[in-house]
Amino acid sequence: MNSRLDLYLNRIKDDIDKIAGKNMKLFNDFMGQITEVSSKYEDTHQKMQAQHEFFEQNKERYNDMLDKMEELHTYFKTSEQVHDQQLRQLRTEIDRLDTRINEKDKQNSDMLNQ
Repeated sequence: MNSRLDLYLNRIKDDIDKIAGKNMKLFNDFMGQITEVSSKYEDTHQKMQAQHEFFEQNKERYNDMLDKMEELHTYFKTSEQVHDQQLRQLRTEIDRLDTRINEKDKQNSDMLNQ
């Protein structure tokens, strides 16, 4: 009877060892897959972070370009106003000269007619 109990105990022990071995294999497989998923997650996180940095740099460049465009707009507007003012002054001066020339022509014409 003892030998029979020993036999059953040994079989149960062997079965438990097999189950424990299978459980250990499943656990190791699971941990390997978790490690793989974790590394994929880390890779994805790094890619997302790189994309975020890229977009932030693009945003900075875009804002810099907007600032430069605003500066150029202001410069051209100011330049246009200055040129318009200079053009008005030149036209005024031309009108004055034209008036003086006409007056001189009239004086010369009057002198010739006398």
